[in-house]
Amino acid sequence: MRKGQLVLFFMIGVLFLIAIMFLYLAGGMIHEYKLRIEAKRQLQFSLDEQGVKNYVEDCIQRVLEQGVITALRQGGRLNISKEKQIMINISGNWTNVTYIVLAPSRSVQGDMVYPLPPEYPYPNRRMNELFDTYGGLLLDKQEGMNSFSDIEKFLLNKTYYSGFLGINNLLPICRYNGPNFRYSQQLSRLPCVDPSINHILDYQPYGYRSLEEELVNYTTEKLPECANLSIFSKILGLNYTVSDEPRINITFSPYSLNVRAIYSFNLSYKGRMFNIMEDFSKRINIPLIHIYNALSMISKYESRDPYFNSSSISYLISVDPLISNLTVYRCPQDNASNGGPLNCTSTNNYDTLLVLEYNTTTIKGQPLRIYVGIENRNPVLDYIHTGCGMEYDGKLVDICVLENRTITIEPYGIDPDELPVSYNYSGWQETYFEYLNFSKCKQYGGSVNCSNISEIREAMIINRTKIPRNWTRSQEFQDTHRSASYKTSHNDTGLHFLEVWVKDPSGEFDYQNVSILVFDLPVSHIEPQSIYSDILNNWTSIEDPFILNGSESKASMLLSGQLLEFNWSDDLEPFNITTTENYLRLPYPNKDIEGITHSNFTKIGIHNVTLKVIEATNLGVLVGIPDIVTINVTQCVPHRNPNSPAYPYNTINDPFMANHTCCNDDGTYKDDSTVCFSGEWWGYYDVLIEQVEDLASKPINVNPDRDENYYQPAQGEDNDIYKLTFKRYCSGDRGNICSGDIDATIDKVYDCDDQPQLPGYVGPNDGIIIGRCSGPPEEGVVEQLVQCVGYTDTTFEQLFQGVSNNHCWKGRTCDGNVFVTALTCESGECTRKAEYRDCSSLNECIDGDPYDTYVEYICDPSYHGPPDGCEPTNRYTSNDEYACIKCGHSWVSDPYIPGSGYCCGDGVGEEVVVSDNLIHNSIPGCCKSDQCYWGGHGCYDEGTVRISNSITYTCECSGNSCSWEPKLQP
Repeated sequence: MRKGQLVLFFMIGVLFLIAIMFLYLAGGMIHEYKLRIEAKRQLQFSLDEQGVKNYVEDCIQRVLEQGVITALRQGGRLNISKEKQIMINISGNWTNVTYIVLAPSRSVQGDMVYPLPPEYPYPNRRMNELFDTYGGLLLDKQEGMNSFSDIEKFLLNKTYYSGFLGINNLLPICRYNGPNFRYSQQLSRLPCVDPSINHILDYQPYGYRSLEEELVNYTTEKLPECANLSIFSKILGLNYTVSDEPRINITFSPYSLNVRAIYSFNLSYKGRMFNIMEDFSKRINIPLIHIYNALSMISKYESRDPYFNSSSISYLISVDPLISNLTVYRCPQDNASNGGPLNCTSTNNYDTLLVLEYNTTTIKGQPLRIYVGIENRNPVLDYIHTGCGMEYDGKLVDICVLENRTITIEPYGIDPDELPVSYNYSGWQETYFEYLNFSKCKQYGGSVNCSNISEIREAMIINRTKIPRNWTRSQEFQDTHRSASYKTSHNDTGLHFLEVWVKDPSGEFDYQNVSILVFDLPVSHIEPQSIYSDILNNWTSIEDPFILNGSESKASMLLSGQLLEFNWSDDLEPFNITTTENYLRLPYPNKDIEGITHSNFTKIGIHNVTLKVIEATNLGVLVGIPDIVTINVTQCVPHRNPNSPAYPYNTINDPFMANHTCCNDDGTYKDDSTVCFSGEWWGYYDVLIEQVEDLASKPINVNPDRDENYYQPAQGEDNDIYKLTFKRYCSGDRGNICSGDIDATIDKVYDCDDQPQLPGYVGPNDGIIIGRCSGPPEEGVVEQLVQCVGYTDTTFEQLFQGVSNNHCWKGRTCDGNVFVTALTCESGECTRKAEYRDCSSLNECIDGDPYDTYVEYICDPSYHGPPDGCEPTNRYTSNDEYACIKCGHSWVSDPYIPGSGYCCGDGVGEEVVVSDNLIHNSIPGCCKSDQCYWGGHGCYDEGTVRISNSITYTCECSGNSCSWEPKLQP
């Protein structure tokens, strides 16, 4: 046999041997399995047959029901030995209850809460923002976490960091990753944490427990006391031992609790020992998930939402149909003493007990009741803040108000435990006075910059000697015992602090130190100023200027604005004037002394003039605190000035400063019998007449009655000395001017003898020249008697005629070839030296300068042209009356332009020209041949007819004039 064949036979034998052994072992195992199945069936049959299973399951139900009852009546816990608890008595039954909400703790909740006032429960935050703020803080805190353990740690801790208004102390319902974890998403709380990561928690108020574990532990502990399976061994006819403590598994469904108790049996069967796990299960119809979720939501909102109350709880319950029959009572609020359904007391009088009664489900014949406690917490005062964006000490100012405005504070407080609250105030204007000492401000001469709210406190004075109680004495507080008001004044300018308190019956409180900034309004200030130093500053009249000075008005210190306008008003007149200047001169606009009466002040009596300054600020345009001054307005003011008579005879520039002669001392007008101006003057008669006219011509628009008594000079007496006596009386309706009737008398007081008629040169045109150079001085009029004076310089007569002094030619002439100038005496005074020229050896004398005031004639042998006027053709070349007449033409005055006229031809053919070649054919009133010239109407033949309005007009010439003559149609 070959070697290879031997190896093959060997391997086959081994395989055969293995197969035999496998069949043997498999048979044993199958037999063992069959025995185990038979033993298990036998155990189950015996348990069922003998009612042991029902017995155990009834025990499970009784134990679990008792556990549920106990847990729910102890605040969701079974083991409360180490928990904070409250002892309550409901209808005579005392029990201990743990809290689902504890008072806030900074040590537990960290920087998310501020458990003590005034920051409590969170600084500078309104109540309606707290719930969302809490969630926002959770999110914010996660930003900056960079490791899984930190994030996980925070997410786990937030289970216990429950809210600003308390610590959520309700146990989670299930274990993390336990059999009920799938239902945790229906709840508002996270499940208990995984023990493997519990070491990262800072705070473990519950250990590692959940309600699920509490019930499991309770059932595990209590079930053996009810169901001892060891005693059933003989009854069942079985030989076994059983574990004392079953393994309990509790699962929740939306409608029930399912309990599974797993016992370990060591059963001897057919000589073999088997370990058999046997389950006992029971379903209890309690919707614990929904009930517990209601508790979870209550604890969540109670710890976070200050508005959460009994009505809110009722709403939460009503939206879940499975617990719609759940009724919640609050003790002591719903106590029988308050008209409620409960009779309850507690060891902590101000803690709240919630009683939840579920009538749909009964346990042991009683409605399901849940007792939970809520620890007494501080009331919450809503954040009082309107603000204006200004800061003090790094914090926004709470209330900004203008002075003279009423501050109304309407605090709103809620006690999260639904206890009644009361309000009170302390601080500024309640327990002490505080006002601004303006004299300490730089703006009023002090050293403190009061425009800076950080510095203005240095200028404020606190007075604690008297308690003002202005807030609690206000009508608002008397009516509501909550809201209060105070009307600020100018002295309240600055920054103040008022504490507003809310308090519950237990004495717990919250308060806010409300910062109040009072802005000062611009301050209007009037200084009335008389323009007269001898008249009181608050006295003026309807006819005098008056100054209202507002320069001491102040802009707001705190608003740092700029004064834009000044509004002045008088309700009695009325007038209302707005200016950009800080003073007002009345009348406005300015009027002179003649037109001033009845301008702004028109009524006699006491006037109250008001100034309101207007300022532009960052709060808008503000009207300042008005200032009112009292002005005494009379008819006139008795200003006296002995150095100047009344207007219009004043001797100073400002007529108002002249003497108010026609005003009585009491401000009334003097009557018209009072002389307000008088004087005496001496001089020429004609000049005195002019003086009277000048004195009477002012004021303008006044036509006084005159009593004139004038001497009538005879011929030759005009060069004598006369005296004017002038008086003017008050008008009776003005006090500061002299404008009444006039008395004027002119008398001759001195003869100034003229020299006799002189044998002077007799010209063909001028006649005899009379020499006069003696009379009154040439100053016009003087105010004292004067003597006759004569001429002291050389006269023509002295120079050429050999006569004595005081003679001169009064006239002047140019005749043919003789030229004499005698313009050396004007009104008795010679002003030019005499000249005499003989032109006979030359040609003729001509007017050398027709535009000179004094026509000066010269001798010119070769002159035949202008300005003398006549060319050889007798045409004139200058429109001058003298030249026109000199040339033999006719001068016609212009009817439209006084003092001017036209030179016309002689009417028999001469052309009317203004130059050698230009025919002037439109000169009014001039005729040429049969043509009529009328300015602006063209040239018409004499006899031209026009018809207008049924009247015929015919152009007719007569001499040097023409006109349209109307003739009616036949």
